[in-house]
Amino acid sequence: MNNKKIVIKVCHGHACSGRFSKYILERAQAEADGREGLICEECPCQGNCEKGPTVIITKNDNDQKYSHMDPNEIAKIMKKF
Repeated sequence: MNNKKIVIKVCHGHACSGRFSKYILERAQAEADGREGLICEECPCQGNCEKGPTVIITKNDNDQKYSHMDPNEIAKIMKKF
């Protein structure tokens, strides 16, 4: 992996939290454990409530927004890094 960091932000707004976004964050953190340059964190509401849980992945200064996320899906996405 290069020296660029990848930031995974999991929305913890009301709607996403109600759809168990905390488990998505926990899975992302588990996938990132021991992997340099991967940062996982909560973020405030992204205004995508009807399509939540929402995850934003920033790589090389580019944001990609993912909707309707679940723990298995975030793990699949992170395996690509």
